[in-house]
Amino acid sequence: MPLPATTPDAARHEERRKTLHDVMELAAKFFADTLARATAPGPAAISPTARSRPRCSCSSHRYAPGERFALKEHLGALGISVEDMVEAGLLVSGDDIPVPYDRFRDA
Repeated sequence: MPLPATTPDAARHEERRKTLHDVMELAAKFFADTLARATAPGPAAISPTARSRPRCSCSSHRYAPGERFALKEHLGALGISVEDMVEAGLLVSGDDIPVPYDRFRDA
């Protein structure tokens, strides 16, 4: 059975999906690195087993710093646009929010 032909719209959609996937991978690495460096009590004070599995779906196995723009600044320094961060769901934005900020903080 032949595969359907790829349309220009489908190709653009797939490229966009890959771009957003890359943004999410960079965010996951940021959170994993933040967790690995954490030494203070609180959400980061978890077991070594949990630290070795930062991508586990259990929220106690992840760590986001409390700063309002930590992820935004990190990804921005890597050349990721604010628009891509918003579309990936990493930043909170809206008409009533003048400056988008990190969705995940102190988690």
